[in-house]
Amino acid sequence: MASLSAVSVSILLPPFLSAADQSGSGALREVVVRCGAGHVIVVVGERTLLTVMGDDVLDIAAFQRESPATVEQLTKALAADVSG
Repeated sequence: MASLSAVSVSILLPPFLSAADQSGSGALREVVVRCGAGHVIVVVGERTLLTVMGDDVLDIAAFQRESPATVEQLTKALAADVSG
């Protein structure tokens, strides 16, 4: 799978953020991109951005069930870092 850099994510994400905002559907929570050899998933939290690259057998349903808890833990860790 091709390399995905922070620059690539920063270029790809704004159109999705804008579309979510303009549609009135609420805040963007995740973007799933299916590629030729796998997936790129970006999970958006209030102060977190989790980017995961997986192969073509990634269980997306399981990932979507588990990722909110991970984003919540990341948010708490960032909050503790800021307050500490």
